[in-house]
Amino acid sequence: SPNITPHEQYGRITNWSKEQFIQRFRNGRLIPDSEMPWNFYRKMSDNDLTAIYNYLKSLPASAHNPGPSVIQVTQ
Repeated sequence: SPNITPHEQYGRITNWSKEQFIQRFRNGRLIPDSEMPWNFYRKMSDNDLTAIYNYLKSLPASAHNPGPSVIQVTQ
């Protein structure tokens, strides 16, 4: 899964504003193979998504590089 800590190099949402974060959830599933339950989260209130955003921004940055979040298989 992606690194969602505020790490400058590896953090997926490091440079996202609160508005971008909320909009990403409102967009729902964009990657067909995503394990994320986007349809559930897209129905959350702005207040709930803001609370999640604030929590993730408060985490210590982790230098863990998980690699690409989606592996494309070619045939």
